[in-house]
Amino acid sequence: MRTKFLLNFILILLFVSCSSSDDGSTGEFIVADVDTLNFESSNTENAVTAAKIESTESTSYIVQGFDDASNSIVLFISAYDGPGTYDLNFNEDNNGISGLFSTLQATWSTSGGSGGGGSITVLTDETNETTGEFQFIGVDANNNSSTRTITNGSFRAFY
Repeated sequence: MRTKFLLNFILILLFVSCSSSDDGSTGEFIVADVDTLNFESSNTENAVTAAKIESTESTSYIVQGFDDASNSIVLFISAYDGPGTYDLNFNEDNNGISGLFSTLQATWSTSGGSGGGGSITVLTDETNETTGEFQFIGVDANNNSSTRTITNGSFRAFY
């Protein structure tokens, strides 16, 4: 199951990184406090992208953003069911829901290892636009003692 999730996650990341938003980056953003760093998505075109992928079995939702220093935040919900709060706690039953913070040197994820967790709250999902809030603790899968705390997160993205 973990391999299937990782494969789906990578495929969705590739899809989203190649897609473009409806109107560039106008009005789209991801902001958060990452430990002592203030993450703010870049104003460049496609710095924030989102996708809602519907199949007969389920709907997946992903939003990602990059800042000017090439750091990124990715929020992924594999069993998306519209606005509401989604649990990011690390366990086999979280249905592929994860938060991820990445720098050029390392990646910290709620699915990276024991100790990761948090939540994503999708506030609105209307006319190809979503807004929401998030907070999580990401764990480096290669070093469980390395964590990043992401707080005061919010986003607005078009898909």
